[in-house]
Amino acid sequence: MQLKKGRIVLLFIFLGMLGCQVTAQTSRSKNKLNKKQQKLYEQIRVYNNQSAFEKAVAGLDKLLEEVPDFMEGYHMRGSIQYDQQAYTASEKDFKTVLRLDPTGEYDQIVVYQLALVEKALGKYEEAAQRLQTFINTGYRRESTLSRAKKHLKDMQFAAAAVREPVPFEPRNMGAPISSRQAEYLPILSADGNSMIFTRRVGTQEDFFIANKQDNEWITAKPLSALNSPYNEGAQTISADGRLMVFTFCQSGPDLGGCDLFYAEKCGGDWSKPKRIEGPINTAAWEAQPSLSADGNLLLFASDRPGGQGGRDIWASRRSRSGRWGKPVNLGPSINTVNNDQCPFLHADGRTFYLCSDGRPGMGGNDLFYVRLQEDGQWGTVKNLGYPINTTSNEGTLTVSLDGTTAYFAKSPKDNPADLDIFTFPLYPEAKPLAVTYAKGVVYDSKDERKLDATVELIDLATKRTVAIVQTCEDGSYLVCLPAGKDYALNVNKDGYLFFSEHFALSGAGVAEVVELNVPLQAIQATEAIANAPASEPIILKNVFFASGSAELLPASFSELDRLWKLLEKQATIRIQINGHTDDVGSDEDNLSLSEARAKAVHVYLLEKGIVEDRLRYKGFGEARPIADNASEEGRQQNRRTEFEVW
Repeated sequence: MQLKKGRIVLLFIFLGMLGCQVTAQTSRSKNKLNKKQQKLYEQIRVYNNQSAFEKAVAGLDKLLEEVPDFMEGYHMRGSIQYDQQAYTASEKDFKTVLRLDPTGEYDQIVVYQLALVEKALGKYEEAAQRLQTFINTGYRRESTLSRAKKHLKDMQFAAAAVREPVPFEPRNMGAPISSRQAEYLPILSADGNSMIFTRRVGTQEDFFIANKQDNEWITAKPLSALNSPYNEGAQTISADGRLMVFTFCQSGPDLGGCDLFYAEKCGGDWSKPKRIEGPINTAAWEAQPSLSADGNLLLFASDRPGGQGGRDIWASRRSRSGRWGKPVNLGPSINTVNNDQCPFLHADGRTFYLCSDGRPGMGGNDLFYVRLQEDGQWGTVKNLGYPINTTSNEGTLTVSLDGTTAYFAKSPKDNPADLDIFTFPLYPEAKPLAVTYAKGVVYDSKDERKLDATVELIDLATKRTVAIVQTCEDGSYLVCLPAGKDYALNVNKDGYLFFSEHFALSGAGVAEVVELNVPLQAIQATEAIANAPASEPIILKNVFFASGSAELLPASFSELDRLWKLLEKQATIRIQINGHTDDVGSDEDNLSLSEARAKAVHVYLLEKGIVEDRLRYKGFGEARPIADNASEEGRQQNRRTEFEVW
């Protein structure tokens, strides 16, 4: 699951792409060698073909001491040194070839190879100039020219990015998360107090979980319920911590490759992992999943047919029945003809991070971000910039719920072969919307039994449902609340009256975490209703009126439609709609306004088809306050519309 350090093997170019021109020149170069040297050179070629590179370099060192103008030897040694990441030595050898061959008769490919070395050394402007020179030669192999043009765009971007670096102060998270073993692909819980990551133990990839206490990470233990003798990693988790999707790779005859598996947890330990059924997994490679906050949208990378190029990012939505729908390719606005992967959808539901080698960048896989626009289309994909991106391959980036802190894996300076988990403050332009969350328990208002219920979050402006979560058997729920919008939170269960709450997050500030326990009133049988006192009033917290008026605002319609559907489903229920005001103004005006507002709701329901003998309405003015009118917050609570069963 870890992204490997990708390298362009120049030996392949040397052995397979030089063409007849080099063959002829090789013959002329070899004429400079005596029989003993020719024999040594042939042995070096054997070492080279057998990947015995140390022996090949040692032989070339000896040969070049004896024949210091043997271009073929410098070319081969420079190629080997590049592949061994000895870039400075490789650069010197390629420059020697060009110095010995000022007319370019030996082979133009050396110019291209030297440009790649300069790229690896961070000499971006020099590499760009060198690549342009190579392209201008009219080199005949189109595939090489195409790669050179892609590298040129990268180097032009890189040169500009280095001149204008973005803020970046990475900090190794240290023990117990980072260790002498490789750790990568971190994912945080909504409250930020738990982190699940992948750790390579020998050749095995397993899940570990770290926990925080008093703002310090104190433990990192294997997730025994999910780990197996095979490799698992690249995990994602819903915001409430109850659904995990991860990549599971099996090896061996007839065991296939990497697929997406899932496990669930509701109160106890994780369930036994299962392969996701349906159209998500195929015979192709599926990996690197990312879940939306409510766990109902799944993004993942795959090289399945039907994409834009190599690895693409796909999306699948889960239905109310729990089945995942047919994956949809995110299209050319996200995917390129190359590889696009490492998806991470932030809990704000709009900001999306990915890595790609198909867009201009520093080289290899760079990290990018993009935002979903109000019209439902993706905006412009933007490079996260230098020095977050480097000439190495960057992998998955995850971002905390509040949008301030990013987490990713990189090699520590003192051990390039290792991978540790680092964190850094994310600069403002690349931050997602801050997100808080509401959590609590849903229970029966009479006997306090915990209830399994549906919690729904609705964007009041668009009336669009943005999240649906189900409570566990213990009645607990957690739903994310992205900043920048106003939301209705509705809780529903068959046989109960619904509950609603309102969260106004369209202002600049971000609300604190909301603890909201929800009592639901059971709907009584017709006989019981007739012999019982009126139910406790249910406040319609998402019914809004124009200031000082009985005109219903459009943001009210979702709530009123929910009330209408309840009455449609429970055909024997009769309700009274009550209107209330604060104490600002005269008693007479407040009474009149409260009755007019209650009547407006009454009329709305009549127009939706509810028969009149099931409805009545009444205004109470300022007579029944539920909070102190001395504060604006209290007056706002007193200005309310509610209903009760009668």
